[in-house]
Amino acid sequence: AEALERRGIGSRRVRLDVDPNEFFRTGGTVEGFRARADDGEHLGKPSEESELLFQAEGVLYRARLCGGPGSKSGKLRVHLLASFAPRFSGSANPNLPSGCSRLAGTGHRDTLDLYSHRARKVFANCFFSKLSTAFGEQAPPLQTLEAGLEELIDKLERRSDEKAKAQTDREAPAMSPQEREAAERFLSEPGLVSRLQADMDSLGYVGEREAKLLVYLIATSRKLPRPLSGIIGSGSGAGKSFLAELAEQLTPPEDVELFSKLTPQALYYLPEDYLFRKLLMLEERAGGEGADYAIRTLQSKDKLTQLVTMKDPVSGNSLTRQFTVRGPIAYLETTTESYLNPENTSRCFEIPLDESAEQTRRIHDHQRLARSVDGLERVVGRDALKRRHHNAQRLLESVRVVIPFAKDLTFPDRYLRTRRDHERFLSLIEAVAFLHQFQRPKRETVIRGETVSYIEATPEDYEHAYELALKVLWVSLDELSRWGRELIDIMRAQAQEVMTESGCGVDDITWTRRQLRESLHWPDRRLRDCLDELVSLEHLETVNGSKGKAFIYCLNSDFGSTRRALGLLTPEDLQAKLHARSQPNLPAVGPT
Repeated sequence: AEALERRGIGSRRVRLDVDPNEFFRTGGTVEGFRARADDGEHLGKPSEESELLFQAEGVLYRARLCGGPGSKSGKLRVHLLASFAPRFSGSANPNLPSGCSRLAGTGHRDTLDLYSHRARKVFANCFFSKLSTAFGEQAPPLQTLEAGLEELIDKLERRSDEKAKAQTDREAPAMSPQEREAAERFLSEPGLVSRLQADMDSLGYVGEREAKLLVYLIATSRKLPRPLSGIIGSGSGAGKSFLAELAEQLTPPEDVELFSKLTPQALYYLPEDYLFRKLLMLEERAGGEGADYAIRTLQSKDKLTQLVTMKDPVSGNSLTRQFTVRGPIAYLETTTESYLNPENTSRCFEIPLDESAEQTRRIHDHQRLARSVDGLERVVGRDALKRRHHNAQRLLESVRVVIPFAKDLTFPDRYLRTRRDHERFLSLIEAVAFLHQFQRPKRETVIRGETVSYIEATPEDYEHAYELALKVLWVSLDELSRWGRELIDIMRAQAQEVMTESGCGVDDITWTRRQLRESLHWPDRRLRDCLDELVSLEHLETVNGSKGKAFIYCLNSDFGSTRRALGLLTPEDLQAKLHARSQPNLPAVGPT
């Protein structure tokens, strides 16, 4: 059955009360045999391109789709085989004309677009000509053959709609009382953030506490009005795919859509609610560059709309049809690219991973631990851990989040892109509070006669969001790329150390590409790109270098300059402001 399924052919195992050969020899029909098989055990699942068979007026139609569902593409191309089997009893049919006892050659096979009136007409005429030659007056009329093709369209469309509905209406499995109690306890007990980070450690991902929390919040935010998005960036082998896989494993399967590749038009032809409040994941950025525009539109507008010109299946005339795919979506992807499209980064948190030797040692220690008895115990308990997170996520209700201290917050305003970054930062605070909704009292208010439930974010929620912002917002607001900033900071630190020890000037300190590559252990391509970036932005100067000669670099005269303050209110300052509001006689506190 599995082998047949891979070839697009469904199968059943059936216990019959008659011999199939005897059943058909004594006048049994396809419909009768299928009726007996309806109660059989289902072994295989027909794929989208599997054969569809049905019989009408003695004509058996076998259709196999050439592509996707016709209602989406404007065409319904099929490989079609139609054959005629007159009803008979016994071993011979006395009504057959002489010389036509064999049915070979009376079938008609072709590839056609069933939505095309002309194509159907040509197929029916060719088939009718063959049948008239073989069976004469016993052949079905042309109108019957054309009606059979119309019925075939209905059956193919109905199968496509049922498949789409089954994909959209995936239901979560029912929770037992014990599972519900465990999930509620997990969400209600203090230290939720620390416990979910520890669970991720148990699943094999050590370190990266901020990155783990952020991808978990991105997955959780799918239930918020404004979900979050993220791009996990690192060199090959740093663990970005594993981190994305963790987000997938801890999110209920019915709420995740993971793709290896997306074509430019792929998302436009999904069922309308297929992505509604889902976590959309792309394994590698290279697999979805063509779908960038569609993904950005879903992130910004929460909806995709497209007008498509297609043929009317009845009249054959051209008509325009609109397709809509609804969001919102949470989005997560991985990449090894150092430079990303600003249109994407202004909508996504750039999540850098730790590539230090210390993190590598932590990974090695955990890999060795996994081979011990303690590691075996962790492996055995992983399925239960994932189920607990799935159940906890299913218990989270789509409740509104209010930030009562929002007017007290500060955010940098020098760059145009901070208009979006500020909104993402507020959504990050909401996501932290939303995750803790079982630990926050639910409140109600009446707005225009409608009762609205909500929870309030706390300073503790802001503290978690602030710590994450320190990790990811630097990348967004810095004029340098992540790797360019890391390189210039290392070079400035090395220069300061040499100047302190030897008393030389900054102009006397130089580096070659080879020296930097050997000290940093960076790939040569990354180092070259970063050096070019730092030279173009005048953080470095090229002392010497040309084709065939070593390139030598030094810091420019303002080597001691540092990044500007991020401009966010610290959690301590927020607490002081809130305390001062409750104590009017205390002096006001500003950002540090």
